[in-house]
Amino acid sequence: TAGEGEPSFGHLKFIKDKTIHLFPAIHSPNLISNWQEPCIIFAPHWSLRLGPSVQLLQRWRGDPKSLLVLQDEISSGLGLLPFRPIAMKILQCSFLSGIRLQKLPTLVSVLQPKIVLVPDVIHRRINLAAMKTITILNYSENKTLSVPRIANNADVEIMAELATKLSWRKLKQGENFGIARLKGELVMEDGKHRLVSGLEQEESCSGKKARSLRHWGSVAPETLVDGLTKMGIITGSIEHSSRGENGSEDKSVIHITNPSSGLIETSEIGTAIITEDEHLASQIFQAIDGILDGI
Repeated sequence: TAGEGEPSFGHLKFIKDKTIHLFPAIHSPNLISNWQEPCIIFAPHWSLRLGPSVQLLQRWRGDPKSLLVLQDEISSGLGLLPFRPIAMKILQCSFLSGIRLQKLPTLVSVLQPKIVLVPDVIHRRINLAAMKTITILNYSENKTLSVPRIANNADVEIMAELATKLSWRKLKQGENFGIARLKGELVMEDGKHRLVSGLEQEESCSGKKARSLRHWGSVAPETLVDGLTKMGIITGSIEHSSRGENGSEDKSVIHITNPSSGLIETSEIGTAIITEDEHLASQIFQAIDGILDGI
C-alpha cells in the first residue's frame, strides 16, 4: 500500500524524473523528438502483430546488434515469421513473476553487457563478482554515479561508385586519417544505415577549392604571424594573457598594422578577427584556414 499522496507503483517516479518515457503510440510527436538509439523498448503484446512491435521489428530485424526478448511460452518461429529474414538476436525467458535474483547471473551471462548497474540493496544479496568479463557498478539512492561512455561508432553503407569519388583531405594537426565532405541523405533500411544520395562537389564552378564549412584545432600565434607575413600583411606586437583567477581563458592578441589596422584574438575556445577592412579580414581568414583542419 502507498501513503497518502504517494504513487502506488515505483515506475511512476521514473516517468516523473524522465528516466523512463511513456508514449501512447510509436508515431507520437514526443517520441519522435526524444528518440535515441540504442534503447530498450517495452512492447509487450505477445503476438508481435499489434502495437509498436511491428514497426520496431521492421526497423531492427536486419541489425545483428539488436535484441528481442520474448516470453518462454511464445513460439518464436511463428511469431517472427512475417519478419524473416531476421538477423537480430532472440532471447526467450520467463516473465510470469518477474526475474528472480537467482536468474540474474544467468541473464547477464547470456546478454554479455559491457556495463551493469546494480543497486546496493541487490548487490548485498547476490554475488556477481564471478563475472570478470563485465564492469559492475554499484549505485545508491541520492548519490551520483559516473558511468563511462561506451564508444560504438555506427557503420554506414555507401555505394561503391560514390565511395571511389570521395576527395580525401589529410588532416594537418597530427591525426593519422583523412576526411571528406558529403552532401546526402542518411536513411535506415532493414536495421542498417545507408547513404543514398549524391556527392557534394569539391570544386566550385570557377575551379576554386570549396570553402571549409567547419574548422577545428588550435591556432598558434607565431604560426599565424608567419602565414600573414607570407601574404604581405605586416603585424606588430603579440600580447599574451594567462588564465586569471576569475576563470578567464588564456588569450593572445595579434596587432595588424598594414595594409590597414586590425586585431586577431586567439584562445582555447575560438579566434576573433577584428577589422573594418573586409579584404583584410578575408586574407586573415585564409591564413587561419591554412592552419586549421577543416571540411
